[in-house]
Amino acid sequence: MSIDWPSASEETRARVFEVTRELVALLKTDWQSFLREAYDSPNYVVEPHEVSNFERGLLARRKVAMVHRLIVERHLDMGIRFAPDLFDPSLKTTWRKVLDDHGRYGKLRSIRAPSGLGLNRRNRYPTEGTPLVFGEQFYFEVALEVGGTVLLLEEYAFRWYPLPLTELLEPHTALRSAGTHSFPWDSLQKWPILLDEQEHAGRHGYAMIVGPKSAITPYADRMAEGVAVRAEVLDGLAERLAEEDPAQVEIHRLNLMFDVWPREREA
Repeated sequence: MSIDWPSASEETRARVFEVTRELVALLKTDWQSFLREAYDSPNYVVEPHEVSNFERGLLARRKVAMVHRLIVERHLDMGIRFAPDLFDPSLKTTWRKVLDDHGRYGKLRSIRAPSGLGLNRRNRYPTEGTPLVFGEQFYFEVALEVGGTVLLLEEYAFRWYPLPLTELLEPHTALRSAGTHSFPWDSLQKWPILLDEQEHAGRHGYAMIVGPKSAITPYADRMAEGVAVRAEVLDGLAERLAEEDPAQVEIHRLNLMFDVWPREREA
């Protein structure tokens, strides 16, 4: 079902509320956290009566559309369960379906950097657990069960971006054997390249793809650092991965949070 949001009825908006209420309970979160993510506004403060207006179908159509988009992008299966007429399975892209069906958590993690380690090269990426504050450094570590070509993508505000894995900005891939590896990796200095974040607070998602070069490189070559990957490229990559022997493909996922400087949180 395609919803015409500029003319969405109070009934439609109230039904999106019902789904959202179920999700807030199931995810064991709170309204402010959920709406901050939906509105892509880490510092958003829920206005008085906002939730009650949402329940009555009176919340601004623009805001309800953003909530609906979040559910489609990250909780579509539950949306279908609670309101199949508002959340159709066809809304799930091939890329998202492959991530949801084959992505695994637990093997990809972030490591807070010891003092004096590595090179501070890029200011884009956060770390897991306790939110990483702006400027705090880290790198990634992954345990691979199969070797192959590695590609790491970051999701922020519903868009995906490639992350270079070595000291070179391109190509965006790296060849690795099975085992534990650190990324990004400086092949000349033989240590991790440290990352930090200076701009975008909130939740980031990561997907590390490992598989045959023939399946990954043609799509990685169509990506550019700092530029959102086009949907057709992501879907093409997903379709190609689905054709491969599952024993030769790994998809590792990680959800991370980062925050502003402590002095700003204390203000």
